[in-house]
Amino acid sequence: MILWCIFTMGLASFAAPLWAANRRPYDKTFRKRMHMLAAGLGAASLLAFVLVGSSPEDATGSPTGAASDVGGTLLLLTIAAGVAVVLIFRKPQVALAGTQSVLMRRDTRDRYRALVEKDRPLARSMRVGRPDVTRDYDDGGLLDVNSAPSYTLAEHGGISSAQADKLVEVRGQLGRYVSMDEVLAYVDLPDPAATRLRDVAVFV
Repeated sequence: MILWCIFTMGLASFAAPLWAANRRPYDKTFRKRMHMLAAGLGAASLLAFVLVGSSPEDATGSPTGAASDVGGTLLLLTIAAGVAVVLIFRKPQVALAGTQSVLMRRDTRDRYRALVEKDRPLARSMRVGRPDVTRDYDDGGLLDVNSAPSYTLAEHGGISSAQADKLVEVRGQLGRYVSMDEVLAYVDLPDPAATRLRDVAVFV
């Protein structure tokens, strides 16, 4: 990857942060930063290419002038940035024991939550968030607060049976909940229980 940055004269240095992002697939914050850096390096190398290409040439045919100098400096900076990213993140992140499976399930929950937001009827027909029914897929442990029975809410939501019963009772009066904030507005859950339920709750 270092040679890639150098041999392309910085024009492909944007690939270095993309490479680094792929080495930490479950670190969303890191991946976002690397994607932003890749976009910045891509824009800088493109600007440098335009500046150098539009500069007048001297007697030997080499670009000259202030624009060429700025473009050359930008290319050197993109090379330096790409090489620095590779050197800093050349070693893959070693996940702590037991964290990888948890992070994978969290990622799965996020993707199925996105499905609920995008296509609620499909998610409802698939029984997303219903661990009490037979399904042929794993949604990461989501729990549909709007349809799961009381015993399932207690078992999988980390709340007591009394709290689950109250949640279902209020749900019957409201018709459905729209968010975790609404659940907490009607059902008195202590902070630890609310945190546990929020981690798996989905509103299909």
